[in-house]
Amino acid sequence: MPDLQLLGRFAEEATLFAEGVIALHLLNAVLRRSIPEKSRTAGEGIFASRKSCLFDDAKQAQRWTARTPSG
Repeated sequence: MPDLQLLGRFAEEATLFAEGVIALHLLNAVLRRSIPEKSRTAGEGIFASRKSCLFDDAKQAQRWTARTPSG
């Protein structure tokens, strides 16, 4: 029989991880909208490359959150 306390802690950690992933995606979306497209494509600022973005779009974020168990 699995330890219920351990399973509860795991579920809590997984939920916190999923919330963190969502928060990072939202922060990324806000930052991307606050920096003009011209600056991003010209290689200036923190978004010098689209590959440097944590999440390119909402679909990628959905794939990440779909992999984590929901609480």
